[in-house]
Amino acid sequence: TGVIAPPGGGGGGNGGIPSPGGVAEQFSLAEVETARTNPETEADEDDLTNPPHKGVYLCSAIQARFNHTVDAESFTASKDALLIKQKPENNADEDIDSWTTVDSSAMPSYAWNHSGQYITFEHPGDGATLFQKSTEYAAVYPRTLTDTGNPPFPLANCTATLCEVEGDRVVWRFTTGDI
Repeated sequence: TGVIAPPGGGGGGNGGIPSPGGVAEQFSLAEVETARTNPETEADEDDLTNPPHKGVYLCSAIQARFNHTVDAESFTASKDALLIKQKPENNADEDIDSWTTVDSSAMPSYAWNHSGQYITFEHPGDGATLFQKSTEYAAVYPRTLTDTGNPPFPLANCTATLCEVEGDRVVWRFTTGDI
């Protein structure tokens, strides 16, 4: 469950089509998909035996699915604010501003990609990875992202597990496993 933030616009937002009753939904990060040990062991929403934020493979993509189509121009304009943050070892602070932004210059071929309702963080595919074993991370999505509605809605909410709205961003936290 996420924290609901005030919507940032009016009118259509569901790809320009209002939901039944004429009121459009807020633009929201709906869920995040990862590769991890035995993801098929998820029982249901109330009994997650292997949730998507735990034991994430070191080579896993982080695929965020939004409830509306992400506007391509807003994705391009917001791309520099899409971040992976790493919790420093022996740091009890949960404020991600104190976390380290993963240094993409060490591996410039990592990528943030966009397609329809998805924004995906991908490793280069050559066996290299930005993730370390058993480490806490956060994927950061700026609220400057908008949907394709008319007028467009800015990213306002988050309903994925361990996801929260923090000021001008939406943050999804996860922990890697050993492989």
